[in-house]
Amino acid sequence: MGKVIDVPRFQQSYGKEYWFSGLQHEALPTPDIIRPYLDWANASEYTKMYGLGAFNQTLLNWYPNATQYIGMHSDDESDMRVGENGESIVISVTFQEGCTLRTFRMKPKSKLGKTKEVRRILGKERVDIDMSNGLVLVMGGLCQKTHTHQVPKAPKSRSDVGRRINLTFRQFK
Repeated sequence: MGKVIDVPRFQQSYGKEYWFSGLQHEALPTPDIIRPYLDWANASEYTKMYGLGAFNQTLLNWYPNATQYIGMHSDDESDMRVGENGESIVISVTFQEGCTLRTFRMKPKSKLGKTKEVRRILGKERVDIDMSNGLVLVMGGLCQKTHTHQVPKAPKSRSDVGRRINLTFRQFK
């Protein structure tokens, strides 16, 4: 929207640069501490799905407390490898401190509804997932085209929310 705003979390791309929020985020080489997770993703069956091959990009998001978040969005697939029907895969791994969990929220894109009534219903639907330590979440297929997702701010009443690190793996061109 033409405004510069602070990103409400810390982030770093590894392996491949990543464009989002209208900015290019330069990549660093994948560090040794992250390499086993990237290797794990590449040993999974997901590398064979849709003929997309190896994961070659990792995005690390660090949420030091309950006030850090990522707003509702879909991933930009323009530089990602996609299947012949537009499918992509994003693997997300959560490392959560403490027992008070953050929420991962998904919503269908209401604009995809064929009627005003269906769009109204879709606009109210959502799925909330409590992200426990070690949770692996896979957004595959047409997910980025049909849904949005976010990690909302935790309510102020939940000041005991611990730190969270999230690694996401993508297959870039």
